[in-house]
Formats: sequence, C-alpha cells, structure tokens
Amino acid sequence: MRNRTIQAVLLVLLVVSMIQPMASGQTETVVWENVNPSTAPSARWAAGMAYDSGSDVFVLFSGRDPQIPYEFGDTWTYDVDSNIWTNVTPEDSPPPRGTHGFFEYDSQSERAVFFGGVLTLNPFRCYGDTWAYSSNTNTWENKTPALSPRAGWGHGWAYDSESDHFILYGGMWDDRVPSSETWSYHYDTNTWTNMSPSTNPDLLCAFGMTYDSESDRVILFGGMFKNATFEEQRDQTWAYDFDSNTWTNMNPPVAPPRRNSFQMTYHAAWDRVVLFGGDRDDPSIYYSDSWVYDYNTNNWTELIFDTHPSSRVYADLVYDSDSEKIVLFGGTPNRDNAFDDTWVLFSLPPTTTTPTPTTPTSGGEEPPPIILVVVAGAAVVILVLVVFVRRR
Repeated sequence: MRNRTIQAVLLVLLVVSMIQPMASGQTETVVWENVNPSTAPSARWAAGMAYDSGSDVFVLFSGRDPQIPYEFGDTWTYDVDSNIWTNVTPEDSPPPRGTHGFFEYDSQSERAVFFGGVLTLNPFRCYGDTWAYSSNTNTWENKTPALSPRAGWGHGWAYDSESDHFILYGGMWDDRVPSSETWSYHYDTNTWTNMSPSTNPDLLCAFGMTYDSESDRVILFGGMFKNATFEEQRDQTWAYDFDSNTWTNMNPPVAPPRRNSFQMTYHAAWDRVVLFGGDRDDPSIYYSDSWVYDYNTNNWTELIFDTHPSSRVYADLVYDSDSEKIVLFGGTPNRDNAFDDTWVLFSLPPTTTTPTPTTPTSGGEEPPPIILVVVAGAAVVILVLVVFVRRR
C-alpha cells in the first residue's frame, strides 16, 4: 500500500510602504506619476480645468502667465489615455482671466461651466459672467443672465449631479470685500438663485470645494478667512446639502494643516475627496502633501509618497471617472514662475502570478518550490509554498 504524506511550509513576507483603505474596504497601491506629454499648454497658474465625461477629455481654459498676468485665453483638451494635450481654442472665446479652477462639468447638459475670475490685479477687478463650453461642438457660449452673483474671485464652485445644480460659495468681490453667500446655478433654465442658508462657513476665499456624489454633499475645506480688520487661514471641513439648504461644520478629529490656494477633487471609485498642495502664510510654507477625506467616517488621512508633484499653489486637480485617475496640471511655486507639468494620481491594479501545477517526479524527488507573488495595496506578500512528496 502506498501512502502519501504532504507537508506544507508557508512563509509570508509583508513589506508595507503605504496602505490606504478605500471605499471597498480593501487596500490600494496609489502612486503619483509625472507623465511628461510631448506637448502641453504653456506654463501657467490659476487656470480652470474640468473633466468632460461625455467626451472623455479634460478641458482647460485660460490661466495666468508668469510674466504677463492673465494673458492666456486659450482652450485645451487632454486625453489621459493617450497622454495628449490639444489646443482647440475656438475663434469666439471668453476674455482671458485667472479662474483658479472654477470650472466644472454639467453631465446632464454636457457643458463645462465657470463663473467669474480675475480681470486685473492692479486695480483689482473681476468678471461676473457665466460661460459654458461644449466639447462636442468646440464652442463657448456666454450664458450670463440678468440676475447673477456679484463679480468676484476665490469662490468655491462644484457641480451637484443629484440636483443638477452648480453650487457657488464665498470668494471675494471685486472691491475686495469677502463673501459668505451660497448661490446655485441651473444651466437648463440659466438661472442663478441666492440660497441664503441659515448657517454658512464664514467669510472665505481661495479654499477647496468639490462634490461627493456618493454622499450627495458638497465638501469644503480650508481657505482664507477675511473681514475688515482681520484675516487668518482655516482648517475647517464643511458639508453642504442642497436638498435641505444646510451647511454643517463636520469638525473631524484630524485635518490637514490650515492653508489656502490649493485644489480638491472627488475620486468616485475611492469615495474620497482628494486634496493636494496649497499655501500657509505664517510661517510661509508651500505644501506638496496629499490628503483624502471620507465623509462617511468624517476622517482625513495623509497619503505618503516617495515621488509626487513639487510644492505649489493654484494648480488644477481634476478626476477622470472613465480611467479612475486624477490629473494635476501647472501651478506656481512662488507666484513669479509657473509649471507646465502634467501629473497623474492613480491606483496600481493588484497583480497575481498563478503557479503552474507540478507533477511529482519519479523516484520521490522533491519538486521545485512554487512561488506566488501577490500585490495588494502597498503590501507585497510573497507566499512560498514548498510541497514535499514522500512515497513509500
């Protein structure tokens, strides 16, 4: 009678560089990559960029030249899959301006829309117009209705897809008076409405704001508080519910350091708000850190990378729902110069090498070890399975 004894020895080596739990409860390996496209828009900061999900391209408009303020009036598209920027500037376009990313895509109307922006710095003057761009026809349309918010800059701007309304909050009017107003804009009716909620996040400008579609909340963080005699940077996190017209101070136990002039976007696949960079005035710090916010747990978490974009403010940071990647473009390290680099933040897919089954060799010789390598999150797990076959 022949007996077979199988003895298995498992060796697990766990090497962790960074683990970030995502919406599924599993781990992801998240990396920043400088994709170095062969052609890109000229170096600039305070441009506006939105992701057109209907055409699967990013749309970028205007921005500030490092030497000649607010010279650019061009329109570009970017395809992250092919890593190609294309200048598509139509003959009729909005006047050049610094928009600081106030550019969002209306998925129901298939239009990228922005409001306002800086006309000149000295004297300080702003626009109060509303524009919409169609990638399908490569056309800009001036939608400015009779009733609009005052001309301004530094506001928050997000598209609430559940209600099909854009939400505008705060900013600074062109007489340098800060605002704490909440407005909504509906593209189909071309109507602005002053929402006048009972509570608001205070007099803020140059903060981050984006829409969390899973939780149906507009999320706001940080910014510069200003009144007639006092100013300070903030690190508060607020959530706005359009249906109830309420702002809620979330008071998370941990938050990024206070800052302004950064950018935020919502990563739908992770169900996280993502923040990068920004400016801290006292002491002067330009950040290059990345943070994620989970509304469901009211938790901010810093992501640590060996490779990432350099410190900057007024960059563009936008999520591509088709590729599930975030694209960052441009910005400034000192307000005198500008970047023209394109970075992508994305998850590496888990990889599994399936071992090939082996057949015991004649004479009772031991088969070679089976090596199984699994990459899950930032953890690399090496599983060594040694199977000994003993024959009698």
